[in-house]
Amino acid sequence: MRLSVSKEGVDKVISEALNIIKKKRIVVYPTDTVYGLGALALDEECVRNIYKVKKRHKPVSIAVSSIEMARNYADMNLPKQFLDLLPGPYTFLVRKKPVVPDILTIGSPLIGIRIPDSLLCKKLIDRVDEPITSTSANISGGNEYTDPTRIEKIFNKDVDLILDMGILQSKPSTVIDFSAKEPKIVRKGKGIEKLLEVMERSE
Repeated sequence: MRLSVSKEGVDKVISEALNIIKKKRIVVYPTDTVYGLGALALDEECVRNIYKVKKRHKPVSIAVSSIEMARNYADMNLPKQFLDLLPGPYTFLVRKKPVVPDILTIGSPLIGIRIPDSLLCKKLIDRVDEPITSTSANISGGNEYTDPTRIEKIFNKDVDLILDMGILQSKPSTVIDFSAKEPKIVRKGKGIEKLLEVMERSE
């Protein structure tokens, strides 16, 4: 099923997405970067389904609605200038807490945290009341998809709902690793210019 956010309205599509996610199924949802695959991030069955759909077995990030929520799942004891970037188009690699299942991180002590600058994402996660997976709607090794029509063709029956917000003119998130003394940029994406400004001021 595919629902147009602009036609149906945010609240209606969120209700539909909530129903599907709570049934341990997968939803394609728009973020402030590209489309993502959303499922219950703390449920091992759901995470396995994400791996199956993406045809990969690499760590999967989670999306939360606020820094306060993120603190329940990861060590967010970071410098204020970096926290001030959130919500935004960034994935923070930080140390996970025991509540985060190892299947999400493939045994790594780090978890990717996303707080999208998106009202739809915030409302959806708040309704779900726990993290959802935050991984690009693509097949592993391929380009991230920004066109819901193409996403529908690629995933066909592998996902239960696509929240259609049209073609997203964006890049994937910028990924920053905070596990060492100095933050390290792992992937340059949307928001990289602002991040570099912050890092220069921090030196």
